[in-house]
Amino acid sequence: MRKSTGGAHSKTMGGCNTLSIISISLLALLSRYLFANPINININYGITLLVYALGYLIFYLRVPVDSPNKPIVKQEKIRRLRKQSFIKLTLFLLLTVGAIYFAESNNRLYSISSSIRIAILWHTLTLTEFGIIVLASLDSIVTRILGKLKFV
Repeated sequence: MRKSTGGAHSKTMGGCNTLSIISISLLALLSRYLFANPINININYGITLLVYALGYLIFYLRVPVDSPNKPIVKQEKIRRLRKQSFIKLTLFLLLTVGAIYFAESNNRLYSISSSIRIAILWHTLTLTEFGIIVLASLDSIVTRILGKLKFV
């Protein structure tokens, strides 16, 4: 999804890899141990509705988010990336709804639906000004640490 939506970027490959590993690990832990417990199906659908409503709103307002290194100026490319982004978001919505629907027969699907929702929330955050500032701050910290360890 990131390829079509854009979003916050790290300054270095080391920072990108480190932040990716940290964020993926934290999101996986949250999804598995905090949000994966079976809850009422209506509450599950309600949470999904809120997450995706926010996602569609941010996508509508912000996508595609370019970067200083790769500005997106051609209107045709902007339209294509927006369309791809909304298609992907809709596919994830359908996967989430499907996982919730079938979760009663397979509890693992609660975890899967939570994982998808958390990933969508995280990705949506990286498209906002606030998310870009937060990730830039984290990237700066990680880059300094990696520099002291001679990894950058």
